[in-house]
Formats: sequence, C-alpha cells, structure tokens
Amino acid sequence: MRSPLGPRPSTARQPVTNHEGQVAPCRHPYWLVQLPPAARERGEIEIISAYLPKQMPEAEAKTAVAEVVKATGATSMKDMGKVMAALKQGYAGKIDFGKASGWVKELLAG
Repeated sequence: MRSPLGPRPSTARQPVTNHEGQVAPCRHPYWLVQLPPAARERGEIEIISAYLPKQMPEAEAKTAVAEVVKATGATSMKDMGKVMAALKQGYAGKIDFGKASGWVKELLAG
C-alpha cells in the first residue's frame, strides 16, 4: 500500500546523532511535524528579513522624500518620475517605494 504522503526519503530510517554524540533513532520524521500555514509563513518572513537591508523609520523617510522633492525642484505631478528616480538613486533598499510614491503625490498635489 502506498503512503498518501508520497515515498519516504531514504534518510528517514537512518539513525541521527543527538547532541551527546550517541546514535538515536529518528523518531520525528519531517512529514509528521507540520506547522500551521500562518506560523510557517511567519518563520519564513523572519528568516528572509534577516537578510534584507534595514528600512528607514517612517518619519525619516518622509523627511527624505520632502528633501528630494525640494532638491529636484518638483512642482507638479508631471515631475513625479524625476522625484522617484532621485529617491531610488539615493535611497535604494532603505525606503519602501510603495509608501514613498504616496508621500510624493501628497506633496506634489498639496
């Protein structure tokens, strides 16, 4: 009879070494230990975010956006591309550009 989980890997029946150096049978194969999807995704996010550059705090990012708008001389929505290009050049990996575009729109519209 076939397992509904698919074929077992050959390493599942091999003994594993515990921290004392003794050989112990593998009692918990990986397919028996399953996390709920939300917990698994939180764990993946923690691992991935350790390798991502740190984002600027929102207050600093808004200040940086305002400075770039002034530095580029942008006055209307037509200048938004120029502002975003300058932001990407100076703050790549430090600012969330989805939020930054909203802040640029607010500054240029108002």
